[in-house]
Amino acid sequence: MNENMITQDDTQMPDGYGIHVVLTRMGHYCGYVSIPKSHPFHGKDYGEVEQLDVHGGLTFSGNCFGDTGWAFGFDCAHVGDNRDNCDAAYVHNQCLELLEQLRIRA
Repeated sequence: MNENMITQDDTQMPDGYGIHVVLTRMGHYCGYVSIPKSHPFHGKDYGEVEQLDVHGGLTFSGNCFGDTGWAFGFDCAHVGDNRDNCDAAYVHNQCLELLEQLRIRA
């Protein structure tokens, strides 16, 4: 994890998925869902996977959470985003929706 991010939520699921909500030092939240190594999207760039419906679209893919697997992420740094309408609870819920989409495609 980047030293410019402060973890707000780091939830590991028993099936190898994880939810990660971070607050950047610039003041906006980002959400990530890590997937197990067995997932067909593991190791793929976010531009290579079919479109997943999440706030602002996917903006990240990579292994930034140690051995928990590959992660796909999004940010809340778009025009109109702020910590009032894109708070930690909102990002967590977006992560849950992304998680379900990724599980369906496993």
